[in-house]
Amino acid sequence: VCTGSGMGVDSGLSTVKGLASMNGPSWPGLSQTPYEEICSSRWFEEEPERAWSFWDHSAKSFSSAAPHPGYDLVQKWAQEAPLGHYCFTSNFDGHWLRAGWPEDQVVEVFGSLSHMQCSRPCMSATWPAPDKFRFASSERQDRVGGRLPKCQWCGRGARPNVKMFGSNDAQFSKHRLLAQISRYDNWLREIEGRDQNGLLRLVCLEVGSGRTVPTVRQHIEMLMARFPGARLIRINPDEFDLNEEETKRGVSIPLSALQALQGIDKRWQIQKGPSSCRFLIKDRNNNFGEVIAPQVACVFHVLNLLERQEDIKL
Repeated sequence: VCTGSGMGVDSGLSTVKGLASMNGPSWPGLSQTPYEEICSSRWFEEEPERAWSFWDHSAKSFSSAAPHPGYDLVQKWAQEAPLGHYCFTSNFDGHWLRAGWPEDQVVEVFGSLSHMQCSRPCMSATWPAPDKFRFASSERQDRVGGRLPKCQWCGRGARPNVKMFGSNDAQFSKHRLLAQISRYDNWLREIEGRDQNGLLRLVCLEVGSGRTVPTVRQHIEMLMARFPGARLIRINPDEFDLNEEETKRGVSIPLSALQALQGIDKRWQIQKGPSSCRFLIKDRNNNFGEVIAPQVACVFHVLNLLERQEDIKL
């Protein structure tokens, strides 16, 4: 599951193209300092009160918005994937984790507002952000007052563990991200190393990702090249086009995230049918295994379910 900012639109959040407002009034300073400029790590050195005003506003917008029902639908589908599931997202709103997605099965490639780091940084470690920042009021709406967050180790200024878009952000701490990527790579290698690799239908569900920030699109291209049997479902109301190779192995749906996900779920339930059945699997030594699966399940689906159920390798 690969998602960009378009995944959060039905929760009241904005896409990267429309970040002038997020779930309510826009940050007051955007009229003087555009998003591409304020989202830069240099402000934590030059004007930390200004930087924290923007990021505190973003944190409040994200926390006040609830993940829409599409998150639950994707998780329901993921539970039926016999070889597991993973989420790769460029969003730093933390909504996948808030919606209940397993923390050890997500890659937040641009970090998350749920964690903090030293602004220098003095070390690579991060720590959980508070549920709410408590700043004092300021005479200017685009500044915060009072004490600013400090690094837990060196006492210097702290910042969100988010890769800022307005710069190369050499100060971004990758400690948490690298741990996520390591687990994700292990999962991909495990799938890639299976005997029937060429027959696997790895489903790449891309939601709300465009070309403004192409990280997710580029990752999808890598997955499609790495797994010849992979299939792509692209959901985007605006940038829904497929290239020549993707057209052979994919489909695009020009709708919003929630509308498309609900439509897919409705059709999938019809195709699945109301009933499952018991499959009996016998090996050459007359050992039997038993799996409950949809009647329409293919052979490899049944065998993969048996592997997961019995924790064995076939």
